[in-house]
Amino acid sequence: MVCLTLRSSSLLWSLGRAFGAPLSYTLATMKKIAAILIALVTLSALAQGDKAGGNVTFSKHSPALQLASYDEQTHTHKFRGTIKLTGTLFVIFDMGAPNRANGEINFEKFVPDPESAALLPAVVQGFHPGKVQHVNLRAPLDQVESLFGGKQAFARLSHGTAHEVSERAEVVLDNYSATVECDSRTYWGHAVSVAPLSETQRIAAKQVPHGC
Repeated sequence: MVCLTLRSSSLLWSLGRAFGAPLSYTLATMKKIAAILIALVTLSALAQGDKAGGNVTFSKHSPALQLASYDEQTHTHKFRGTIKLTGTLFVIFDMGAPNRANGEINFEKFVPDPESAALLPAVVQGFHPGKVQHVNLRAPLDQVESLFGGKQAFARLSHGTAHEVSERAEVVLDNYSATVECDSRTYWGHAVSVAPLSETQRIAAKQVPHGC
């Protein structure tokens, strides 16, 4: 594109001088045309900015997350960067018996608040588009335990009768990915920090998210 702009400017210069245009007029014209061409190139780049490999288009999102790679076999786009989100963390336990959890965690699903969800890349066009309804989380166990009252309190919950528990949280991700599982768009994140929210921020999501 830059090469095309330079060639176009050179052509305009040659034409202007060939027709006897004053030097100052030719230079002014060249500057205007060059500015227009650069603007067109920039607009074209911006229009393609949300395009990604795998024939998908991502929503507008925080520049803190930058697309790093695409795996064609797994249809996985990986983003790098650090971002802070608020929302509700659901911890889903493995049920060793119909009414008793066995202490193992099956899933950690983070439902971002609307303001936080808008910061995350979501596939809006192409192969299996889908909103970010929740992010499958990988979080430090000690911080998850602390969120739910500490190690002993969490141990009681993870061996209790509830299939899942939830708590409001502030989560810091250091990477994020969009992939396809169970024929649907799925989002994953790695948390480096999980912390409780203040009392004024504790209005929680009502239901545990379902699906992959």
